[in-house]
Amino acid sequence: MDTTISRRSFVALASGSALAAASLAQAQAHAQGGAQGGEAAKAPAPLPQGAGFYRFSLGSFRCVSLGDAEFELPTRPTWGQPGSLDEADIAAALSYDFKKADAVRAYVQPLLIDTGSARILIDTGNGPRPDGTGKPVSRLRATLAAAGYQPSDIDVVVLTHLHGDHTGGLTDTDGTELMPKARYALHKDELAFWSGPNPDLSKTPNLPEGWKQNIVAGAKKAADLITPRAMQVADNDQVVPGVRVLHMPGHTPGLIALEVSDGGSQLLVANDLMHHDTLSLRRPLMPVMFDADIELGAKTRAKFLEKAASDKALVFSYHMPFPAIGRVRAEAGAFAWVADGWRW
Repeated sequence: MDTTISRRSFVALASGSALAAASLAQAQAHAQGGAQGGEAAKAPAPLPQGAGFYRFSLGSFRCVSLGDAEFELPTRPTWGQPGSLDEADIAAALSYDFKKADAVRAYVQPLLIDTGSARILIDTGNGPRPDGTGKPVSRLRATLAAAGYQPSDIDVVVLTHLHGDHTGGLTDTDGTELMPKARYALHKDELAFWSGPNPDLSKTPNLPEGWKQNIVAGAKKAADLITPRAMQVADNDQVVPGVRVLHMPGHTPGLIALEVSDGGSQLLVANDLMHHDTLSLRRPLMPVMFDADIELGAKTRAKFLEKAASDKALVFSYHMPFPAIGRVRAEAGAFAWVADGWRW
C-alpha cells in the first residue's frame, strides 16, 4: 500500500534518553514553581509520545517493532467498489468497532528480528520526510538507535513488496543507502514485475491514474537501488534459518508473508495482507484500491486469515495499531484482530 499521497500526520518518535530528559525538565519546573512561594509554576514541557519501539521475544530470537508513522486513510475509495452499497457496509463495520466512517487511522511499522547470528529488517518504513521546519527526518534511523541498533548492524533487509511505504527507508536523508552492507531479499516475481517496462496495474481499477504513476515510479527506483545486492526468493525459501517465505500474490505479484519460528514458537508476518484492524478482517473479501489484482488480493487475504486463525499463531502486521502484534480470531463468518497484551 502506498501512503505518500494520503498522509496527514505522523507519530512523534523519540529515544528513551529524550524521554528521561523531558521528565527531568518537568520535575525541575515543578520544583522551581514550588520554591517561588505560591507563584504559578510554569507549564511543564510536553513529553514525547513514546520511545518508538517495542521489544518482544520469539524463542531465542529478539524482535523489535519499530514505529515509523501514522496517518489517516480515507475509507472511500480505498475500500469497496465505486457506486455500490459498500459505503453503508463500511460505515456499519467501523461503527461496530467505535470508529468513524470517512477515514481510518493507519500505521507503518518495520520489524527487526535478531536471531543472534543475523539481524533481519522486514521492510523499511516511509523513509525521510520533512518535519515542521522543512528539514528531512529519518524515523528508521532514530527508532533503530532507540532500540540499540545502527543501520550498519543490519545483515538482511526483507522487502515484502516494493510499495513506497515499505521501501522509503532504504535511503537516508541525503539520498544515500541507509544500510549499505545489507543484502536485500524479495520475491523473484516482485522484482521482475516492477523492473519490467510497463508494470500492469489494469486489475486495480479504483486506483487513480496519477497514483498508479507514482507507485510505479517509486517501485522502479527501489528496484534499481537494490538489484546489485538483491537475493531473489520463492515460496518456502528460507531467508535465514528460522525465517521462511510464504508467497501471497494479489496486493502485488510478489508480495510475501513470513513464517518465523524458533524453539517451538511461531510468528506470522502478514504486512500488507491486512491494512486495517477492522476492515481487513471483518470484510476480507472487500476490494482494496491498492491491490494490483483486487480479486486475487481478496482471495489471498482470506486464505491467510483462515490460516492465522486456524493456527492460533502470533501475528505481526505492518499496518496494525502499534506495536502491531496480535492474533486472528474467526468470528461471525469473518475475522477479528485480537491485540497481544503489552509486556513491559
